[in-house]
Amino acid sequence: MLKIAFHNPYPTTINAFRTIANWFKYAFEDMWYEFRFFTPDDDFYDFFSIYNPDIFITATHFLYQKQLDNSYLLKQRRERWMVVFCKLDFWNLPSDTAQGRISEAWSMCNNQLIVKNIQDWLIWDIFFHVIEQWDKRMSWFERVTWYKYYTIPLAVDKSMIQTKYKNKYKADISFIWTNSPDKRISFNRLLFPLAKYYDIKLYWQDWNPFDKFLWWIQRWGQYFNIPFLKSIRKPKLNLQDEGDIYHSSKIAINIHEKNQKDYGWDCNERTFKIPAFWWFQVVDNVDCISKYFKDGEEVVIAKNEQDWYDKINYYMNHPEERERIILAWRKRSLEDHTYHNRVELIIKLYNEYVS
Repeated sequence: MLKIAFHNPYPTTINAFRTIANWFKYAFEDMWYEFRFFTPDDDFYDFFSIYNPDIFITATHFLYQKQLDNSYLLKQRRERWMVVFCKLDFWNLPSDTAQGRISEAWSMCNNQLIVKNIQDWLIWDIFFHVIEQWDKRMSWFERVTWYKYYTIPLAVDKSMIQTKYKNKYKADISFIWTNSPDKRISFNRLLFPLAKYYDIKLYWQDWNPFDKFLWWIQRWGQYFNIPFLKSIRKPKLNLQDEGDIYHSSKIAINIHEKNQKDYGWDCNERTFKIPAFWWFQVVDNVDCISKYFKDGEEVVIAKNEQDWYDKINYYMNHPEERERIILAWRKRSLEDHTYHNRVELIIKLYNEYVS
């Protein structure tokens, strides 16, 4: 049985990584792999010498790197044949995307130490990202480092598909979101005007100044591993609540970050998981969604602002059309886009590497 170590540098986060990490855990364990998180509370040397994983999944992000002794990892790779998977930061990220966010690294092309370590094969074995190969934010990575990276997109978790209708969540339209500066324009144009015509329920965090202040306190608590501060905020919804919210709405809307729409080759987790919860969404236009799903058959993509309102109005009044697309969208998500699928790819890459 392969042993998997998954680096989780901020286990107390209430943002998207909370679900992503736990859903990878469920998929690995459900497929009979031994799985453990490596966290800031673990002693680095004891963890690797005692657990002795076959696969270690980490990242180039500075919150990950500050917890690692890469020379020791190199020794583990050479002596114990441990294979290190590394999620890359963006090679060339627009400056306004990372500005002011401790959770977002700056462009990797400007981090000469990381680049040199990759070129010299000092740290990692297999590189991956959620984005597709032709995204301009990863331009020149392979040419400069001489390494290929693989695309492992986000996905849906099989364990969360058993949802229930709950009257307290009943709505025409629901949206679960975290406030960010580059989403505000989209919210003002695409989200808030819908309240004039439909019963909308919004579930959010980090919207008011006090929430944002606590967000910064928690991030610094995570960075310095200060127990009280790193857990100062609690999730407003548990994982099951999210599925029940989608299941109790006629339409769930999906709005992406500006850079996702501008570059087009990574989409958010909602794209995969909302249909798996047996519910319907209208999603804004991100190019890669058409790669994963058939537009008009398995997905409903609004091409522009007018199309957004037209499609919401149409599908609000055509429940039979919603049901047809939900069935096809859900089928595709559960066949090709679960975390079990992503684990299969990781194991395939591992086997190819060690063979």
